[in-house]
Amino acid sequence: MGQNTPSSASGIRPYRSPYGHFPSRSYPEATASTFHTGNFVEPSTVGSTASHRVALMSSLSANILGVAGEAATSTRDEPIVVYEARPEIEFKGWVKEVIASSLVWADRSIAYDSTLGIHYLASDTDAGDQRVVITEVGSTAGGPEQQLAGIGDTNGYVAFRVIPDFSMYGKST
Repeated sequence: MGQNTPSSASGIRPYRSPYGHFPSRSYPEATASTFHTGNFVEPSTVGSTASHRVALMSSLSANILGVAGEAATSTRDEPIVVYEARPEIEFKGWVKEVIASSLVWADRSIAYDSTLGIHYLASDTDAGDQRVVITEVGSTAGGPEQQLAGIGDTNGYVAFRVIPDFSMYGKST
């Protein structure tokens, strides 16, 4: 049973895809963007002509576009790679709680640690705030980049999916 401590490198990461690769797309960043690799991003709401640009996602966004594959550059026309938050894609994200098998299928909200500059999955009792569902814990399969926090550990990575209603790619028409 380990005690894991998050760092500025503990951002969200692609974990598993049914396609054998992680769907991604490049988007221009919004003016004065300040996001890091591994942050959730959403379409920009700054200005009436900026919705094709990406910005750091607010915790209660209903328009999760994906996870930044690189940090903002402060150059508006520089495209940023974004791993698409499609409902069938799993990501690896940090939780700040004891890892237990009961976390599997638990819904979580998304929080932002401004000190570390990372998004993480937070337990939240308000169902209206929950944006993701945990799909796996305690996996030691694969290399270090694929491993998840072990059962009984305090804090660490778990696998999750974005709930379709909050994904730009999962909304019903």
